[in-house]
Amino acid sequence: MIEEEMLYQKMCDWRHYLHQYPEVSYEEYKTSEWLQKKIREFGGFDIIKIGETSFIATIYGKKEGSKDVIAFRTDIDALPVKEETGLPYASLSDGVMHACGHDFHMSMLLGLASWLSDNQDQFSNAIKLVFQSAEEVPPGGAKEIVASGFLDDVSHIYGFHVFPGHQVGHIGIASGPITASQDIIELEIKGKGSHGATPELGVDPILVGAEIISSIHHIVSRNISAFDSAVISFGEFHAGDIFNIIPDKAVIRGNVRTTNKQVRQLIEERITQVIEGVCLANNATFKLNYTKGYGPVINDKFTTQIAYDTVKENLDEKYIFTNPQKMVSEDFSEYGKKIPSCFMILGGGLAEDGYEYMNHHPKFYLEESLMKNGVSTYINLVKKHSQL
Repeated sequence: MIEEEMLYQKMCDWRHYLHQYPEVSYEEYKTSEWLQKKIREFGGFDIIKIGETSFIATIYGKKEGSKDVIAFRTDIDALPVKEETGLPYASLSDGVMHACGHDFHMSMLLGLASWLSDNQDQFSNAIKLVFQSAEEVPPGGAKEIVASGFLDDVSHIYGFHVFPGHQVGHIGIASGPITASQDIIELEIKGKGSHGATPELGVDPILVGAEIISSIHHIVSRNISAFDSAVISFGEFHAGDIFNIIPDKAVIRGNVRTTNKQVRQLIEERITQVIEGVCLANNATFKLNYTKGYGPVINDKFTTQIAYDTVKENLDEKYIFTNPQKMVSEDFSEYGKKIPSCFMILGGGLAEDGYEYMNHHPKFYLEESLMKNGVSTYINLVKKHSQL
């Protein structure tokens, strides 16, 4: 218990440092250097850099048993968000914040690395720790790591993502789709400007855009089965500068989230048809950029069962919830395309206990003690695989 508490205190210290010095996607140079320095201080790891800031740290167990290669992954990037938590260790990088919990993810993987370095006689496998850049911005850092070939020998890969809305330290585990795909809609509508008093002389792109958005929102309710998951949301609508002038263009941006390929394709087709039809009916033209983002994370059944059994045996079944699915997107999906994977959700607190702000919010904050069950699960997965 003393060793576990000491490791937890170290993880808290590491997280506070990482939280103070966040770096956005593809620019995590100091973060990567600091993480590599820590790994070297632990000892026993071979480090391979991939791209500018990603790296893999490998260590080999000395116990008799399975020699399968097992991987664990963390993301290392932050978001362009101005922090409003008021924490004593709040971000010192103006306009940048670990608002998605990647500081928790990194600290737990460092905790596992520390344990692995001190306990090589307690596991038999080769363990690869994946420190990945740019989860937040497509195409994402996972694709580059998978393409490097340095994970080709991996038998199973695991990862966590922290979220509010679940009890502290409770772990969501399920096979099948865990997160959604995300595609990005960028639409420019070209109309014809006019005075606000003479709309009949123009083509109003605001009205056309509003009709397009309204019609697109009918796609899920009238084209998709209630047993499938899909979400369409729009976050930007820009048009005009003056209240009494009809502008000549409007720009709309949104996103589409689904959990299977058929629904994903159908929604893309229907969105295109809606835009074409509404613009044609209103004498407007358009330019559509429909970008395919990350695919859904799909957990492997066997790997997920290993994780479930590990948590049940070492914590308690009461800590497991089996409906962890989220309509967020995650490039952990790239690993699952090649490697049997299990991506787990780790609870950081309920709204009624003060943890009311969702990931990406400037006041996002979770209960730090969630890391105890996170790192414990990682360590016990290592031990479990030595017995398989």
